[in-house]
Amino acid sequence: DYTAADDLCYADKPVQAQVNNANRAVSFLMEHAYSRLQFSITRSSTADYPNACKITSIQMEPATAGSEFYTARTINVGLPATNGSQLTGSKAASWTLNTAALAMGTAGISKGATDTSIDKLFPPQAFSANVGTKLTLTIDGKNQTVTVPYAKLTGLKAGEISRIMLEIQGTELVVESVQIKQWSTINSGIHDSTLD
Repeated sequence: DYTAADDLCYADKPVQAQVNNANRAVSFLMEHAYSRLQFSITRSSTADYPNACKITSIQMEPATAGSEFYTARTINVGLPATNGSQLTGSKAASWTLNTAALAMGTAGISKGATDTSIDKLFPPQAFSANVGTKLTLTIDGKNQTVTVPYAKLTGLKAGEISRIMLEIQGTELVVESVQIKQWSTINSGIHDSTLD
C-alpha cells in the first residue's frame, strides 16, 4: 500500500559539483524510487450491474505470458536513475490483490458509486512493446476480464502515478481511461542542508 512513510526517495548525486569548507551548502534533487498504481472502479449508473458487486480479488498480468512484468526489483541508490543496469529483478507471471476484507469486498460497490481505495507502490518498469495489461476482477464470485491497451499504459515509471479507471457495466468490465501524472509530494523536490 502507498503510505507517505513508505515513499522512498533518494538523490543519486548532489546538484552542485563541489562541496567543501568554502561551499558548505548542498542541494539534492530527490527522486521517487517507486511508481504508484491506483484503481478507480465505478459501478455504472446506466448499464447497471445486476448483483451485489462485491469485488474480492484484482489480478494484473501481461496479456502475453512471459512478457516484462515485475512485482519486486532492486535499485542501487549509488547509481543514477538513468543507468541501464539500474533495476534488476525476476519477471513475475502476475500480481494478485485479495480485496475480500475491504469495503468493495464486503459491502460491494453501490450503483453509480466509485471505489478509489486501491493505491499501491510498484517497482518502475517498462512493459513489453505492444503487450497490453490484462486485469481480472472477481466480482460476486465470477471473474471478469479486460485488457488495458499498451498504447494507454506502456509501463510504470518512477515518480509517476498511473490511475486505471474501470467501469462495471451490466455483466462486463470496461476500461474508461488511464491517467498518468507526475507524483509530487512534500518528500520530493530540492532539499537544502548544510554540512558542518
